[in-house]
Amino acid sequence: MARNKGSFLTRQREKLKQQRERKETFVNILENLRGNEHPDALMLRMYEAVSEGSRIPEEGNYYFFRYVATKPGEYDEHPLIACIGLYDWGFKGINYHWGTVRTYVWAGLRTGLYQISYTELETVQQIPFAKFLKK
Repeated sequence: MARNKGSFLTRQREKLKQQRERKETFVNILENLRGNEHPDALMLRMYEAVSEGSRIPEEGNYYFFRYVATKPGEYDEHPLIACIGLYDWGFKGINYHWGTVRTYVWAGLRTGLYQISYTELETVQQIPFAKFLKK
């Protein structure tokens, strides 16, 4: 029994260590901004901090990813979202760059989802990696 508890504690410590390292990476990106970075370059640096995950989000979690709209109109190629709904056709999320609920269809995903924690969200929101485009 103690062995299971110990391995659980070890896993939790490792998880916390990884979260701290990820947050430090995001803080480092933010603190070293010169003001002329291209959103694609910032996105690449962010990819290095977080492992690419599944293409299917879970409601209530926070993600960034690369997206290309499938219908005409304006869109954010690098959305930062809180997932609020999962559907057969895709998902909905509160896009922190737009400040509104946006719809994301499966066909528009160009990467897996990069999940971040609530504690990382405040820092990530300050990194200017939004890339607004028109299709």
